[in-house]
Amino acid sequence: MSKNLPATVDFSEAIVRQIAMDVGKQVVDHIEHAYSPMCDAVAWKSARVSIRNCTHNAVMEAVKAANKGEIEQMLERHDKHRREMRGLRKAAGQRY
Repeated sequence: MSKNLPATVDFSEAIVRQIAMDVGKQVVDHIEHAYSPMCDAVAWKSARVSIRNCTHNAVMEAVKAANKGEIEQMLERHDKHRREMRGLRKAAGQRY
């Protein structure tokens, strides 16, 4: 377990869910402000819900992993998954 993180987080699950949803909404607001042309180029109503919920789920997963003392394993798993997906996209000829 990380020496910088407590073994458990002393927030109720309801509070953590509210925080996670707020972070998701902040990410959506940032994208709308900083990348508004991108928002116009996609189905933004659907994308904003997807981004918000993905962020919420990631925060919730991180809190649960931290509470179990498994945050490093979760971070390693996510890094591996991102590398694999990036490789697949590159192999398919996608630039991003």
